[in-house]
Amino acid sequence: MAIRELFDLDLLRSFNVTFIQLHELRKHWNGQLDMLLYFRDDAFPAVRRLVDKHMGLKPPRQEGWVRSPVSVERGCSAEKVEELRAMLASRPYRYVAMISYDDFAMETHKLAGTLLYDCGQDLCCAAYKARSPLLRKSPHVYELAGNFIRDKIGKHNKFIAAHIRPMPDDCVELWKRPEEDLDPKQLEEICRTDFMYYRFVSNLQALQRKHNISTVFIMTHPVIRPRVFRMLKAGGISPVYMDMAELNASLHRQPSPQQQQQQAGRGPRITTPLSVSLLAVVEEAVSAAATVFLGTAESSMTGMIVQERLARGTAPASSYYMSSAPECAELPCPLPRYYATGYEERLRGKEWAGGRHTHRAAPPPLRAGAVAQEEDWAEGEGEGGEGGAEEVEGEGEEGEEGGGGPRARRRDEDSSEEEEDAIEGERVAGRSAEEEEAVQGSGRSVRGRKRRREDEPAHEGEEEQGEVEAAEADAGASEEEEEEELRLSLARRQLSRPRWAVARRGTARARRWLTVAARAKR
Repeated sequence: MAIRELFDLDLLRSFNVTFIQLHELRKHWNGQLDMLLYFRDDAFPAVRRLVDKHMGLKPPRQEGWVRSPVSVERGCSAEKVEELRAMLASRPYRYVAMISYDDFAMETHKLAGTLLYDCGQDLCCAAYKARSPLLRKSPHVYELAGNFIRDKIGKHNKFIAAHIRPMPDDCVELWKRPEEDLDPKQLEEICRTDFMYYRFVSNLQALQRKHNISTVFIMTHPVIRPRVFRMLKAGGISPVYMDMAELNASLHRQPSPQQQQQQAGRGPRITTPLSVSLLAVVEEAVSAAATVFLGTAESSMTGMIVQERLARGTAPASSYYMSSAPECAELPCPLPRYYATGYEERLRGKEWAGGRHTHRAAPPPLRAGAVAQEEDWAEGEGEGGEGGAEEVEGEGEEGEEGGGGPRARRRDEDSSEEEEDAIEGERVAGRSAEEEEAVQGSGRSVRGRKRRREDEPAHEGEEEQGEVEAAEADAGASEEEEEEELRLSLARRQLSRPRWAVARRGTARARRWLTVAARAKR
């Protein structure tokens, strides 16, 4: 999707925000990056795949892969910012790429981001609070949203918008099942947002009563719309949806003479092809214009909507979020409730860390190249591989025999040149897929944090199996080692020498885990 069509770049320019788009930069640049700055303390992502394959740029040499001294984990004081400034000035870096998601300031993707916090001395929090409201959707996106509101809701009618997003993705799969009612045990095991299943209808009913509004616009994943629609109907709510046909009609509608006059000088109209992504962007604009909004706090899409509403001057108290808190069982939690806890207090509490993709102990400040590789291995020695399981969902099931199972072996046999580069990029400062699976000993499927916590004892053996299982583990250890040696001899043919050493170290660590598990059973 074209950034210039989706966001109001003229507004950015009017506030003297300095920016340049990639297609403009490439006119006088060959795409070679001098430095890659990472705002996280765990393993580097697949840099070559991310930069080369997905961005069309040339990654820097490995010594140019550097961790930022400024991040949500390390802090963002004036001293830290000066340290970053000095680091960038130490060499003639011209083109620096930054990899950051929710690592620049705390929870920028969640609800209001930092917009409702007192940031104190945290300069990153303050910078996001000051600048992010300037990035808003384009007038043309709001034109599409306005067409839908006028046709389906009524131009001057009040309405409630709600974003229903079960988390994580496995929970979406559960919600799309055809059964009339979902199993409470499965909801608890699989979903981080199991409370949503029981509360979203009553939450919307309470908002209708409180604000005296009958019309409800629903944003949700297309595959679970039938269930959401059915549950709302049972609660006496007739929801309004936007579908692709309506968006397509709005895209091809000719503007009136008055609209043409208003649009003069606004930049290009939407030429982005019809897609689910474009539909989501327009749905966000509809929700941002709603009288009242109810969102899923765990979803970054809800965060986009809430922050857009605040940027447009909507009162914080008109936005709500679903929560498991007892006091939010009927009327959902109002947005200001979340920000009753201050920024520094929440940062110290570390609750936010559980919502990130991975979380590891803080390493030494700056690392790159081979040094980074060795330090990351030492850093991950005692962690049991849970972070990797979080990132690669379902991979553990195929790695149950150790070493990644058939899928990993097929991947090694069939790897293209680009995939090999991606694996090498992951190796530089973090675990490769082979080692991650070996560290885990036996794979774990990610089914939400609750499911992982309950599954872990099962991989080490249930207590009631006791002495018998311990004896079986001892008897089978030699057979398992023989199988592992055979697998590693096959893997050796696929791996270069450094990667072979990596896999070997991972296997030794897996054996230690096996020994510990067997002793624990005794």
